[in-house]
Amino acid sequence: MQHSIDEAKRNGEEIETAINNWLTEVDEIAELAKEVRVKSEEAKTRSCNGRCLNLKLRHQLSQKAKKIAKQIEVLENCRFNKVSYRPNPQEIVPIRYIDYMDFESRMLAVKGIVEAVGEANINVIGIWGMPCVGKTTLVREVAREAKEQKLIDEVALADVTQSPEWEEFKEKLQTC
Repeated sequence: MQHSIDEAKRNGEEIETAINNWLTEVDEIAELAKEVRVKSEEAKTRSCNGRCLNLKLRHQLSQKAKKIAKQIEVLENCRFNKVSYRPNPQEIVPIRYIDYMDFESRMLAVKGIVEAVGEANINVIGIWGMPCVGKTTLVREVAREAKEQKLIDEVALADVTQSPEWEEFKEKLQTC
């Protein structure tokens, strides 16, 4: 189990909650077993060099050992379908773009789009226009504002050019 967990962590995956709980229980049981073993060794040394036994203490330790054995058996029989899962990818939208300049007209457009996203049940935003006028920058700023105001959770951004490569476009959207 530990090898699977180590491999999942190396791959950047998150460990399932059930697995973490199971590991915690295993550690607790191992600690209890260690305590019983230590107390058993102490009982042997305190009992007149092994000639006169402390029967009450030995009985208590054997009862604890039986309980621990049952708990170990239950933990060994646990079967898990998955050890880990891939977490949602971190979004790579910077806080503020270095080359972004606040123009009053652009701020009005950003504010209008963000308000529209907040008021309506909008799933997709499309912006089109002449080349090189800042459409992508505008969309990134809208995404940043909307996320900041917690109007949206995730952003998928894809540029569609005049001669789009549809397969490439699909791949971009799938990776977002």
